[in-house]
Amino acid sequence: MKRLNNILIIDDDPVFAKLMRKSIQRNTSKSVQIYSKPFEILKKNNETPPQLIYLDYKMKDLNGLSTAKVLRKKWRKTTIILISESANIVKINLSRYGINYQIQKDLGPYEVAQKGLNYLKKRQLKRLFKILMFSIFAVIAVIIIYQLLN
Repeated sequence: MKRLNNILIIDDDPVFAKLMRKSIQRNTSKSVQIYSKPFEILKKNNETPPQLIYLDYKMKDLNGLSTAKVLRKKWRKTTIILISESANIVKINLSRYGINYQIQKDLGPYEVAQKGLNYLKKRQLKRLFKILMFSIFAVIAVIIIYQLLN
């Protein structure tokens, strides 16, 4: 399934989410969708996997950790960033929940959005580097095998 250049913001604070969307749209051409309730996105079955999800930790319906587990099962390669007002969240092993990164909300919506986009770029560059290195090693192995056989 092809991944689109879209970003999801799942946050029950509409002002914070709209300011984040505004910041993201100003800095990229990616489509940004806001969901105020985690259940809204979990119900959708045919949704194209997003590149990035900003997920609020503390929401009324369901917390971010439980939501992240379900989203990770649904979209294995999507980057999930937990946004939180609590500094205590760093004590939790977030990778257990499928969360890639955590940003504190007290930075403000513009900084949270920018830090998330920067993290996504770093992650994409790491993937490209791994693919490049694998390709180089594969070509070298083919050359060595060819030389040994001749």
